[in-house]
Amino acid sequence: MKPRQDGDIVNAFHRIHADVMSRVFPHMARFLKGQELSFQHLVAMFRIKFAGPQSIAAIASEVELTQTAASRMVDRLVKAGFLDRAENPGDRRQKLVTLTDKGAALLAELPAITLQSYEEVLSPASDDLVGRLAGPMTELCRLLPKRPNDPGAVAGDGEAAAPRSGEPRGTE
Repeated sequence: MKPRQDGDIVNAFHRIHADVMSRVFPHMARFLKGQELSFQHLVAMFRIKFAGPQSIAAIASEVELTQTAASRMVDRLVKAGFLDRAENPGDRRQKLVTLTDKGAALLAELPAITLQSYEEVLSPASDDLVGRLAGPMTELCRLLPKRPNDPGAVAGDGEAAAPRSGEPRGTE
């Protein structure tokens, strides 16, 4: 059996991702500062968004904090209106942390800059090249593990594809 030759594709994904993240991170830093949130807060909130209600212990593990520190962090996010605590119906001694509508609305703002950044990175590509890439990229996305509440579903999986900016593309 011939070994896989995916080094070039991995390097291409890395280069594209690095370019996009160099655009996203400065925006994210301003966004978090404006909300008085840390990256750990964001990680905890995304965990809840994608995995559903979480215990303090699960949040502590995800953001690599002690349970005491994670509990204080959750308290701060509850006071800010981003999270809520409720009794775990399976174990009334335990509290589960959920995302509020305000928290969900905050997280919904973040993908826009990422999508815009990918559009900017792809803008020099011709429509023909983008068309040729669309099928294999959709196929790769279908191989990704499914997560509850995942907005990253690809077109054809019951979700709409990300809208294109409508700007003309360059030539190859």
